[in-house]
Amino acid sequence: MKDNINSIQEYWESVGKSACPDDIIRDMSIDQIVQQLPKGSSVLDLGCGNGYCTFKFAETNIKSIIGADYSQTSVDQAINISSLHQDSIKEKIDFKQGDALDLNFPDSIFDVVITIRCLINVGDNENQLKALKEIHRVLKPGGVYLMCENTISGLQNINQARDLAGLNEIKTRWHNNYIDENIFFPRSNKLFNIIEENHFASTYYLVSRVVNAWIHSKNNSEPKYEDEINKMASKLPAEGEFSPMRLYVLKKK
Repeated sequence: MKDNINSIQEYWESVGKSACPDDIIRDMSIDQIVQQLPKGSSVLDLGCGNGYCTFKFAETNIKSIIGADYSQTSVDQAINISSLHQDSIKEKIDFKQGDALDLNFPDSIFDVVITIRCLINVGDNENQLKALKEIHRVLKPGGVYLMCENTISGLQNINQARDLAGLNEIKTRWHNNYIDENIFFPRSNKLFNIIEENHFASTYYLVSRVVNAWIHSKNNSEPKYEDEINKMASKLPAEGEFSPMRLYVLKKK
């Protein structure tokens, strides 16, 4: 398993960018998380990539935020991008290289920890639990974990819809291990209370990954993330459970 983790780290070092190629779902995720950030809170953005989301969070009325990622390439990019932002934003932010499985922070230091497609990149289910325990450790009593991750059941639901439309299934990439709710949450219940489960991107996924994909298949063309129908879908109310990506609001016990 250690070899696999090293391979994943090497992959992200070589890529050196955000884990999400879909700008629309990235921005939808940010919007949902911003609504959950308490005023004056100290925040850890774990798996921050090049810091795009971290800067967006810093624009809110939080007190401070640390962006941590195990890719030094991504951390260096985030630091370089800092020069493009106002001093009032930069002074809230610090970027560090950090491993979700062994966080180099004291116990009970953060009010909020955020992950966006981070736990799916730490290897197997056991490592996800290990990362969860580290998140629990660094949160203050009653602290909040905003977990925006991809789930197996969400992927299954969207693939069932694609199958009905005659489309090929969406497969997970080699370095991703989507959250298996049947394994993850019975374990997490020992550490956290689930306050909210938000399927905010369900309609967006149904339109972008099924309807738009079906239209393009009939025209022998390739769908693009930035297609206008996808932009429209991102503004519609969320219905159903068609999105692999979900936001869980967890409170430390």
